[in-house]
Amino acid sequence: MGRDYMCAALSWMRKRWCCALTGLLDFTPFFLQCDDEHLWRQGTYWHLSTRQDELAAMPSSSPLKKAAEEIDRKLRDARYHTILHGDAKVANFCFDPLFTRTAAVDFQYCGRGVGVVDLMYLLGSCLHEEQLAYHYPSLVDHYFHSLRLHSTLSTEEFGKLEKEWRDLLVFAWADFERFLVGWAPGGHRKLHGFSQQQTQLALSQIFAG
Repeated sequence: MGRDYMCAALSWMRKRWCCALTGLLDFTPFFLQCDDEHLWRQGTYWHLSTRQDELAAMPSSSPLKKAAEEIDRKLRDARYHTILHGDAKVANFCFDPLFTRTAAVDFQYCGRGVGVVDLMYLLGSCLHEEQLAYHYPSLVDHYFHSLRLHSTLSTEEFGKLEKEWRDLLVFAWADFERFLVGWAPGGHRKLHGFSQQQTQLALSQIFAG
């Protein structure tokens, strides 16, 4: 998967999130203006409330299982939410030959959430472990730089959003890892060293407190 695909998909996500973020300053999540029949109150297909069977399948001694509710709470209780695509893998994006136009499909899991949940899922969907280790910091920086340039939030407000979302990135990784461990106990290609490293960073914060 080339960097052009990644940057085009991130650009599409940035444009959509900027539209949703304009409703943040009054602390009324944008999604509440929509009909609940057409938008999930919590986006993605792996969030904890819908994956209790997978949680039960995890070993009882698992630190990740013990931290699952706290990880979920951190993501749900964040100050800054937007509208998630909910299944933002690269296969759900369409690109023109020059990567000047991007579109997305498959919005069945669209709902409220922290923007970096989509970001994590997109990066993990098309970069293998070695690529993530090399490209991850620059791609995350690229996203936030692009988002900042097009955001209608004040400099101060955007700074608060960026700090919160950056801090929550490791919890987004840990939340998805929790789902995969319970859903695919025999192993999965996305259960690799980079994902485990991010998960451990999240767990160290939870158990240190």
